[in-house]
Amino acid sequence: MKKRTIATLLSLVMAFSLTACAGGSDNNNTDTQDVVVEEDAEVEAEDAEAEDAEAEDADAEDAEDADAEDTDAEDADAAAIFGTVDGDVYTNDFFGIEVNAIEGYAFADDETIEQLGYMTSEMIAEGDSLYTDAISNALESGETVIDFYLTDEDFMNSLNLTLSSTDSRLTQDDAADMIDATIPFLAQTYESMGASDVNCERSTVVFLGEDVPCIRTSGVFEVQGTTIDLDVVQVILVKDGYTATITATTYMDDETGSLLDTVTVLE
Repeated sequence: MKKRTIATLLSLVMAFSLTACAGGSDNNNTDTQDVVVEEDAEVEAEDAEAEDAEAEDADAEDAEDADAEDTDAEDADAAAIFGTVDGDVYTNDFFGIEVNAIEGYAFADDETIEQLGYMTSEMIAEGDSLYTDAISNALESGETVIDFYLTDEDFMNSLNLTLSSTDSRLTQDDAADMIDATIPFLAQTYESMGASDVNCERSTVVFLGEDVPCIRTSGVFEVQGTTIDLDVVQVILVKDGYTATITATTYMDDETGSLLDTVTVLE
């Protein structure tokens, strides 16, 4: 702005000088005016280039700030999707649900969950001071993180919730399509674990007071000559680029309905 102000003042001074010399030669006046116009144009061009450069620098800084804010927001979102276990109650504000442990069931601690082969948010962030970064990176890279594991004393029957990231354009209305895409891989997984007569299908179940699509799986395990029936029901919650998969697993007797009933709407 200083350069432009100085250039304007110089132009005014030149104009006054030319007015004072109006009695002089016409050719001289014309030549002088041409020089002044050329010099003024050059100064204004330099000023415009300088302002453009300053504007580009400012835009670049704004873009960097916006990227940093977006990253912070993503990290905060990643941390916000996790719930908390307090005694016999699990709450998750992001998905708006609550789970109350029924008699004979308890929430497993991180060490027990690790022994079961699952990954918790605390395990991912262990040794990393940037907690939210670790969580965000894990979810975005396709990690499935368990948020709670409710089980009976024999670990025969359980209810767990796993979190993962998904396409932000997907909504709860897309749950059925997501289930259809998952079923073939899920059946293969159970068979690789030694189950036979595996049947995975999309069905419906009453969950949180509504009929919702679910994955219903049944199969048989042979353990030391004993046949053990397997029943699994999975419900998918979708919100803002994240999914919560709630899995009720029971052996011998099908009690998946009772386990899913422990999930209620958070008031």
